[in-house]
Amino acid sequence: MKISNLNRIACLMLSMLFLKVSGQASQPKKKPNIILIMVDDIGAEAFSCYGGETYKTPNVDALAKQGILFENAYAQSVCSPSRAQILTGKYPFRTDVTHNKGGGSMSNLMYEFRHDPWGLDASGKPNVTTFAHVLKKAGYKTATAGKWGLAQFDHTPQHLEKMGFDKYRAWARIYNDKFLSKYWNPCYWEDGKAHLDVKDVYGPNGYTDYLIDFMKENKDKPFLLYYPMTLVHSMNQNPYENPIPEGVDHPNFKQMEKYTVGGYDGKDFKLSVQYMDKLVGKIVKAVDDLGIADNTLIIFTADNGSLHQQRFVYKGKEITGGKGIINHTVGVGETGTHIPFIVRWPEKIKEASVKDDLIDFADILPTFAELSGQTTPKDLDGVSFAPLLLGKKRKKKEAVFAQFKQWLWVRNKSWALNQKGDLFDLREDRHNIKPADKDASRAHRVNYKRLSAEMNKYKEDALRTYEQLGDFYNEEEQQGARKEIIHQ
Repeated sequence: MKISNLNRIACLMLSMLFLKVSGQASQPKKKPNIILIMVDDIGAEAFSCYGGETYKTPNVDALAKQGILFENAYAQSVCSPSRAQILTGKYPFRTDVTHNKGGGSMSNLMYEFRHDPWGLDASGKPNVTTFAHVLKKAGYKTATAGKWGLAQFDHTPQHLEKMGFDKYRAWARIYNDKFLSKYWNPCYWEDGKAHLDVKDVYGPNGYTDYLIDFMKENKDKPFLLYYPMTLVHSMNQNPYENPIPEGVDHPNFKQMEKYTVGGYDGKDFKLSVQYMDKLVGKIVKAVDDLGIADNTLIIFTADNGSLHQQRFVYKGKEITGGKGIINHTVGVGETGTHIPFIVRWPEKIKEASVKDDLIDFADILPTFAELSGQTTPKDLDGVSFAPLLLGKKRKKKEAVFAQFKQWLWVRNKSWALNQKGDLFDLREDRHNIKPADKDASRAHRVNYKRLSAEMNKYKEDALRTYEQLGDFYNEEEQQGARKEIIHQ
């Protein structure tokens, strides 16, 4: 009996050891540095490594040649929901960001950010867990710079610290009730206060240099750099503002003939894409020059698709952007959500790899948790793709989900379904112009059934949350409150 009991105990201990080792199979021996670069408003179709023929992006292409290019990567279709999702690993209705916060006008922005500061409870404490929180717990130094997009800093001055960042230099979009420059001479929000004395500085250069300096100071310890770039968003915030520091006289930007109807795909946007690519190359070169490339994971992506005014030649066909647009009306669709997603990690990743696995922004946090040896928070919508980076199999992701207000979208590798039950064959209809016949073939019926099941996981909660949050653009009862704020 004693021997039998000892055998049972030994078997149990071996089983527990096996489970522990298996759970750590995707953890590298040394915690990698992590750099996450997210550019603004540009879909996968703009990049030559994805088959784009309109612009040249040699530095982004080089990243793809040195790592993995994910063909089926998706974000939300507009800015704010994507930014909340990438930080938390949760879909919009779980982050309470189902629309673009603020809607662009001064009154909307001030109302939302003052009355509903994202990620904080009534006492001002964080009520979300971000990937920065997770990595800080793992011993990482954390920094961010660029377009945060989820706070009004003069109202919540410690917002970035509360979201897990040790150091930061963010663009202050509004200060003292005024819109501020995004490009030349921006207002930096740094160390909990506004820096209004930035002169003769091109903002994107200042953010890039700040993060490179942070790398140099922390190269001997694991670090996180989160770089939501202010490029390459259309230059419509201030059309008189010089969008690039090269090739155009500053500060008198007078080439207004470029700003014609549908002209977002003109010379200025092209130059901005090129300058974004140049800054990506500058960061990669800094990593290489510091001698930390082998153990530094670099992710390049974008927050959503391109604006619908932008036109591209993609794999031999002309397509338009789809940010917040489907078939020329507001909604969620393929070209608004399909984004570049490239990962370089020389020590672990085979060069020039291409994967068709589904990836979305909800997968970022669980991936970072796994790579840093931390427990993944509960109730996430994402699935870690760390195994794919290490040459292993990953738990299959059946579909990705997107929401913009009351418009919903689920997608697998080739098919998509909206909240009305319309099925789209994305191999034939990238712009989602005409719903497919659900009974046209066995493939149609199978994918309709599978995607309907996926939609049903989210639809009720997503629509209920949107209705509870309200629409800050249209609700008449909020107009008076917004007018009161704007005149304070």
